[in-house]
Parts: sequence; structure tokens; C-alpha cells
Amino acid sequence: MSRVKTGEYKQNFEKISQNFSQLYAVVLAEDGLFATHSASLAANTNANAETLKQSLTNTSKDAEQALRKVAELARGLNEQARAAADRGVKQAQTSIGIVIFLGLFMALLVGLVITRAITRPLRQAVSTARRIAEGDLTSNIEVRSHDETGQLLQSMQTMNANLYRIVATSASPPPTSRPCHARSSRVIVR
Repeated sequence: MSRVKTGEYKQNFEKISQNFSQLYAVVLAEDGLFATHSASLAANTNANAETLKQSLTNTSKDAEQALRKVAELARGLNEQARAAADRGVKQAQTSIGIVIFLGLFMALLVGLVITRAITRPLRQAVSTARRIAEGDLTSNIEVRSHDETGQLLQSMQTMNANLYRIVATSASPPPTSRPCHARSSRVIVR
């Protein structure tokens, strides 16, 4: 995009340069404004003076017209630069908005993944604790992580094994305790 603008700016710069060349030709060239003025000073006759005065007036009008063209071109370049800057600002605002939206979306997605990574093992731990509380000591608790949830399940596995051993080795269960269920279930935590 900047290469295209650079090309436009080069073209506009060449136009301004050409207009200044025309202005130079009108004012400073051999037959320009200053040359005409110098020639008019050298002429002594009224007829020559009148001719030179008319030539000077024409040259002055040409110079004024060339200056107007330069001013118009400069205004046009200013408007083009302002429009290009406005477009750049709008594009930057759009890009920033998209980046913010994508960042929020990614944060939401990461939040959901982390929440699931925490709550799923905790739900399995609660389920296993309920089965143990109901007297099912035959659950096989498989621990696959070493974080806090994995440590909790490891402790539950140790507790389950110790309770199973205590119940299995006791001669008779206490009268108020619940009997062990013979069903087998398996809990896997990732």
C-alpha cells in the first residue's frame, strides 16, 4: 500500500516540479519577466516602453496563472494525504478491534479448558468418595496426574485400600457399620 502511495506522491511531486519549471521559464528565462523588465528599462522610446509594458503584463499574468496551478496542486496533495491518513487510522482501528476480539475469544477458550481440567477430576474424586462412603471399597482408583487433584485421588486410593484391608481382616464388622458391596467400579483421572 505504501508503494502505491509513494508512486502517487512521486507523480504529484513531478507535477509540482513541472509547474515550478514553468514558473521559472516565465519569470527567469531569457524572455521571462525579469528579462522583459530589463529590456523595458533599456528602451527609451514610448512605443517600445508601451510594448514592453504589455509584454510585462502578459508575463505577469502567466506567472500568476502558474502560481495558481501550483497552489491548486498543493491543495489537492494535502487533501489526498489527509484522506490516506484517515484510511490508515480506520484500518488500524479495525485491526486493533479484531486483535482484541480474538484475544478475548482465546482467553474465554483457555478459561473453559482450564475449568474443565480442574472440575472433571474433582467430580470423579467426589464420585469415588461417595462410593467409599456408601461402603463400596472395591473401587479401583487410577491416578494419572501429579497435581493437587492427583494427590487427592492418590490419598483416596490409599484410604480405600487401608479401609478394605481393615474390613477384610476384622473378624466381625461393628453392628452399626454398613456392609461392603461387592460391585467393582473403576475411576480414571487424567
